[in-house]
Amino acid sequence: MPMSLRRTATALAASLSTASAIVVLAAAPVASATAAAAVPDTPMARTLDDALHDRESPDLAAAVGYEPVVLDGMLTSPRGSCSSPIPLPAEFETPCAAHDLGYDILRAAATTGRPLPSSARQDIDRTLFDRMSSACRARPSIVDRAQCDVMAFAAHAAVQGNSWRQSYGPPVVENPTRLLAALAAAVLAALLVAAGGGR
Repeated sequence: MPMSLRRTATALAASLSTASAIVVLAAAPVASATAAAAVPDTPMARTLDDALHDRESPDLAAAVGYEPVVLDGMLTSPRGSCSSPIPLPAEFETPCAAHDLGYDILRAAATTGRPLPSSARQDIDRTLFDRMSSACRARPSIVDRAQCDVMAFAAHAAVQGNSWRQSYGPPVVENPTRLLAALAAAVLAALLVAAGGGR
């Protein structure tokens, strides 16, 4: 087998092994989450629906306190980005900024005394994953797509784990040390599950 093909096969195998461990980690919080209520028909819920479907709304800027920016056809927070301890693919930046806008709407709804139900945060997180996956599908080679998919699963697992820890309520800023400890515990749990399955 030629060396470049061997390297590609090794990278793909490593990516798939990592992806399987991440899938276990990503699936666990979802399975244990309680059934979420439907998002009610309120002004803030309609604002969130507009943001998730990239429809500009006159109420959106008033709700979040800034003018959202359209990037690659998505409504985003101008201050939004992928806040990740590991570098993520550049094509995730716009979906991350759109995700940040969704979280800002959740926070704004909570300040009105009428927070949106947990299903709203789940919808925002799911939309982020769908958009990252779509960005990966645009990559030219199967290896590039596989590597991108691994990063999308990793980001999704981290987002899901954090949302689960916060009971899918309005996002709150937390102590970075506690977040890293929780992430390390989640990764260790996923590795133990994966190792146990190999026996």
